[in-house]
Amino acid sequence: MVPILEASFTGIYLRHARRIMGEVETVRAAMLGEEAAGLAMLKQLGAEAGYVYYIAVLPNFRGRRIGAR
Repeated sequence: MVPILEASFTGIYLRHARRIMGEVETVRAAMLGEEAAGLAMLKQLGAEAGYVYYIAVLPNFRGRRIGAR
């Protein structure tokens, strides 16, 4: 998943995303066939509430509504 972060973020955002990946409860991969195209980092705050830390999609998969799914 780190290559997806490195292709999506730079500087402080990349450092923060790397750190959060080790701390966040849920990381979901967006798969297209056998290949990871993107990811979402999520945290549940309560029974019906949550927080989206990051959504990232590899550049060659952007424009296909992967992040929206």
